[in-house]
Amino acid sequence: MDDLETKPEGNKTDNANGDVNPDEDDDDDDDDDKAEEENNEDDGILFYVNKDGLPMKHDTWQRMWSHAAKLYPDAAKTINTIRNTAPEGEVPVAPPPSFSQHTSLPEKLELIQKYISDLQYNHTGTQFFEIRKNRPITGLMDSAKEMIREALPIKCLEAVILATYLTNGMTSLDRFPVSFRTVFGGHEHRHVVLGVHFNGYYGALGMSRRDDLMYKPLTFRSLSDLVLDYVLAYNRYWHDVRKVKIGSKIPHDPHSFVSIEWKQCSLNVMNISRTQLCRDLNRYAREIRSPMAPMKMTEKWPTHLRKGMAYSDAAARAKEDVKLLSKRTRDTSNKLTPTKDQTPDSLKPNSNTPNVDVRSIYVAASAKLKRCRYGG
Repeated sequence: MDDLETKPEGNKTDNANGDVNPDEDDDDDDDDDKAEEENNEDDGILFYVNKDGLPMKHDTWQRMWSHAAKLYPDAAKTINTIRNTAPEGEVPVAPPPSFSQHTSLPEKLELIQKYISDLQYNHTGTQFFEIRKNRPITGLMDSAKEMIREALPIKCLEAVILATYLTNGMTSLDRFPVSFRTVFGGHEHRHVVLGVHFNGYYGALGMSRRDDLMYKPLTFRSLSDLVLDYVLAYNRYWHDVRKVKIGSKIPHDPHSFVSIEWKQCSLNVMNISRTQLCRDLNRYAREIRSPMAPMKMTEKWPTHLRKGMAYSDAAARAKEDVKLLSKRTRDTSNKLTPTKDQTPDSLKPNSNTPNVDVRSIYVAASAKLKRCRYGG
């Protein structure tokens, strides 16, 4: 999911000419993500994913070397030398970052980025750790622990998961994924970083072949400034940024069963002005900074800017319960206990439960809705 290599001949393109359609609508985001996961496409080229864990199985090991030889035909001799030469001594392992009680949060982010960079970018064409974006956070954190244990080179999507794990517990830090889709030479390329916000400043953590497409220190006063810095970096490499997708705020609970929302806000950069892009990004940034960001974004944001938000059936039922009971509580003259017919079925007390007033039931319903939304 990185940036700057082209797709080899014979792979799929968007049309018969191999060009990207600039008029494509945002509604195809779901299809793009599905195709990306099924085809394991990164940097505009197809790559393999090791789905059998580590150590690798023999077939996966052989396939990795064969694919690397196809990716780098001019380096066949070097690849054979590396493959047939036993390493001398122990291979150095990058130690995970450690913090003292006096380490400031910006300094922690610098140490985390240094650790991610020390793992190095994976150029083999085979992703060592399988990352499924729809997995719950607790499962993705297990993958991050495995990355630390194995200390192998990673790609940008793995770096986002690792950075999320290493910043858990920094509750004053807001974290959200930032994805880019670019076009170069008629081929599409994808990249993702972990955006961060702290004390009024924005930055990012990540992995890339290019230094200016990964880490960004906490120096940007707005989300639009951060994104535009990436856009300018892409332009220096003759890439046209086609779409920018901002995900929702990631909770700090490593045991959460909710999934990361990767594309809460999807903006077609090629079809809107720079002013409109900054306006939409900064509006979304205000929602990210809100303590109740997921609830507000779902209720207030237009459909084309909040892709992928959907509530479970339980959450929908709880929301209806809240609406019904909230309507009844607005009548201050009626403070009677709700009758059996008026009380939502999901909130009816059993025979051993004493009667409670409307306000108590309303508070209970609100708590239920919160648990449904946040997986608590």
